Amino acid sequence: MNDRELEIELDVDAAPEAVWYALTDAEGLLGWFASDARTELRPDGDWELASGEYRMTSRVDEIEAPKRLRVVAPPREGFAVATEFVVEARGGGTVVRIVESGFGPAESWDDEIRSRESGWTRYLENLRHYVENHAGEVAAADYLYATFSGAAASAYDALATLLRAELEVSALEEHPPRTVAARVPELGDGRVLGSIESTGEDGMIWLQLIAYGDGREQLEAVRDRIRDRLTAAFPPAGAG
Repeated sequence: MNDRELEIELDVDAAPEAVWYALTDAEGLLGWFASDARTELRPDGDWELASGEYRMTSRVDEIEAPKRLRVVAPPREGFAVATEFVVEARGGGTVVRIVESGFGPAESWDDEIRSRESGWTRYLENLRHYVENHAGEVAAADYLYATFSGAAASAYDALATLLRAELEVSALEEHPPRTVAARVPELGDGRVLGSIESTGEDGMIWLQLIAYGDGREQLEAVRDRIRDRLTAAFPPAGAG
């Protein structure tokens, strides 16, 4: 029996209703997580989320609005990972908890679990920024991807250097060797989140951009600028 479980919790200075909206509404999900979304809030409803060019449809397994939602991803290697979102009022604010289970027992799942733990931790920081500072604002998001060869630490340093040079940010939130994030004023106090995913000799970089309010008008230009620099820093295999 596989009993491995991942649990992450964050305190948010916002009403539970605002957090529930961000977690479950298709528009709310654009404010911190997805570039596109379609949600059917009923048992066996589709839970379709896009991260740029990647899209996945999970199934709503259980829902107790406005407190708890459990979705199950399509099986992989015979295992279906379940993700549970829990919203709880506490001390004038809200605690949001993400619990994942159903991972495969093989060592091949270890990197997946570590990646999810790192990713959800940073995404919840996006969520906190959204509900505490931009609740009710229309948001837009996009993703960029690149591949690299060699050491993940070198790729991380190159990505952090790129973001410092191309985005007007006061400081980067660095979490080596995997993630880097920052607030982006030109995106309406939006966010950038980048992650290094490596299996040893090579790996992938994903980069999320979020814009709020009038900053949405700048999203395409910022995305294209960062994409050009990302391609220059991490050229596709066979390029040149």
